[in-house]
Amino acid sequence: MTSAAGKALPSLDKGPLSLRELRDGDRLALLDLLDTIRGRKALVLEADFAAPLSLLVEASTLREHGVELFGVLGDGSALASQLEDREIRQVVYLLHTRLESVHAAVAHVAQCRRLCSSPLEFAWLVIPRVVSLAPRMLERAGLLADVTLLPTPLSWIPLDEDLISLELPDVFREWTADGDPSSLHELASALSSLQQRFGAVARIKAKGTAAVEVAGLLGRMRREQGSEGPAVGQSGIDGMILMDRSVDIVSPACTQLTYEGLLEETMGIRCGQVVLESEGGRKVHGLNSSDAVFVETRDKFYMDARRWINETLRTIQQFRDQGIHSADISALRGFVSELRDKFVRIPLHTSLIEQLAASLASPGFAARQKVEAGLLDGGDELPAILDLMYTGEGAAAVLRLLCLYCAVHGGIPRKAYDGLRRDFLNTYGHEHLLTLAALQRAGLVDRRESRRSAFPLVREAFGLLAQEEGAGADATPDIHFTYAGYAPLSVRVVQAALSGSGWGGVEAALGALPGPTAELAQGVGPEGQPTTRTDRGPLLGGGGAAPAGVDLGTGARRPLVLVVYVGGVTAAEVAALRWLAAQRRVPCDFLVATTGVVSGRSLVQEFMPPGG
Repeated sequence: MTSAAGKALPSLDKGPLSLRELRDGDRLALLDLLDTIRGRKALVLEADFAAPLSLLVEASTLREHGVELFGVLGDGSALASQLEDREIRQVVYLLHTRLESVHAAVAHVAQCRRLCSSPLEFAWLVIPRVVSLAPRMLERAGLLADVTLLPTPLSWIPLDEDLISLELPDVFREWTADGDPSSLHELASALSSLQQRFGAVARIKAKGTAAVEVAGLLGRMRREQGSEGPAVGQSGIDGMILMDRSVDIVSPACTQLTYEGLLEETMGIRCGQVVLESEGGRKVHGLNSSDAVFVETRDKFYMDARRWINETLRTIQQFRDQGIHSADISALRGFVSELRDKFVRIPLHTSLIEQLAASLASPGFAARQKVEAGLLDGGDELPAILDLMYTGEGAAAVLRLLCLYCAVHGGIPRKAYDGLRRDFLNTYGHEHLLTLAALQRAGLVDRRESRRSAFPLVREAFGLLAQEEGAGADATPDIHFTYAGYAPLSVRVVQAALSGSGWGGVEAALGALPGPTAELAQGVGPEGQPTTRTDRGPLLGGGGAAPAGVDLGTGARRPLVLVVYVGGVTAAEVAALRWLAAQRRVPCDFLVATTGVVSGRSLVQEFMPPGG
């Protein structure tokens, strides 16, 4: 496990809703569970859960509670050898109730039992609760009597002051291609626990099949809680918008052009952490709101972020070189208080900007950008995509552009589909036969049917593209900067949901997008029982939409809307939501919740074989 030491964590008490107790509560629950397992122990994690866990509890704290060895699911031979050498008999697994994780844990337990001469005791800490899958697979392997199963009520990982995530991998593929709804149940359960902590949300709007499904599950869970369920009207959250990732494939398929988004595109950011190579080996750097430079630049268009970093660096250098000997005490104090934290972080971000510049200068990046721009304008860029494939572009990049092509044009022309599929397999390997089949089941890469694409209607109704005539100095700023001219569709849907009763007059375009809509109100029946009913009233307030930037209610605070992305959210979409709230373009602040932070690359890789 990677320790969080040296990587400052966000305070979690400076956002629209204090999340510190959420993190502290989960940390204490986990440590208390570990303490019930006496003695020295090894902790085995899912490979992709080490980074999220480091945001909850540091490795040093786990060691204080008896954890002496760390391992990951997979080949258990190395851990078995260490267990023997250090005479550790307790092996604890922290895992989610997912088929792949449970299957890997069963194999890992069997291997450790076989390779260790001394008897071992196994415990599974199952997130968030023990379901029938785990004991059934253990019984089938003859291991049920050897493993203690303990429910572990971990759910949200606070990534920053206004962003929480379940950090569940492959949710989008499981739901769209595999038809597995387990992740939707897990999300609904996590939202239910959030309501238990902060109170029930009065009104909910949902768009997309998965989003409507989660909204229904959430209402059912609250009704099953009866009088013990959370009360309405006592919530720190005033409204909830659920967004199915399938509704908007265009946004993740395009290249993000905010500073944080571009870092994710080129280097990969995992749980607010980026790994860089240095002379001493790999080093993990935290990127979140505790970083005085990153908090100022992360949501800017990357060129604006670069300009800000360069100007700040010049300011610091000028003060140090020219003003430090002549400055009075008050000026020195101002320098220390305002620039000290930025000065410490500037070298890291200068290095990151230089690495980004090298990536942006590559011919492949410019070619992909040209194809994306042409597709958003409605052009047929299939020949250009094929050229990229024939000239050595990676499989993930080509699939990403094909997803964008299908989202814009409603699919690949039938006459071209079979030839493209054949050439793709010949170029990248026939192991991608399953990749293409999964993408087809998910509706991401498929033949074009006779119906026309709805994207031109959607593009115009939601104002997705910055108009050329409005691109001058007098243009009204908008969220198009996140993709250099394209406003993320999912954020436009959020704006429509906030516009008053219904969906702000874009119902026709909204109906052309995949999946149904739902508008629900949570309340209490005459006998005190929780109720959920259809309600087409405004998400916030009772009498219609509030003017942008005007507080509702008492005016003591701006309303808070929880925006839930089912299947993943991109950094650029989060940046757009932050910008709308900061500029008072919407009558609320946002807390973003998601199953995971994704990019077009990571979304496509969910459908590809490991290492593909």
